[in-house]
Amino acid sequence: MGRKFESERAIYFYIRRSLTGVNSTAEGYDLRVENFGTIKYVQVKWSSGAVSKERLWKFLKQVKSFPSGTVLLETTYIPYYDKPYLRQNGGRELPFSYP
Repeated sequence: MGRKFESERAIYFYIRRSLTGVNSTAEGYDLRVENFGTIKYVQVKWSSGAVSKERLWKFLKQVKSFPSGTVLLETTYIPYYDKPYLRQNGGRELPFSYP
């Protein structure tokens, strides 16, 4: 099931003409995205509304347990007042809207 998400994201970034490379044999199925860098692991997290700071904290704690230390978080939205918290803890936003 995990490779399904990586493949879907590879197709999405390719269609946007922002996929600069794929390493499908890497342990984490690396995706290199223009103006963003390398996504080494994709784990989809959905929410039915805004992601709370508590949920972000739990998510960031979980990311540290992954071998790559990087995860793509997909969500409805993160409130503007919680975005600095995410950035302070290593989070980055894609330089374009997604999806």
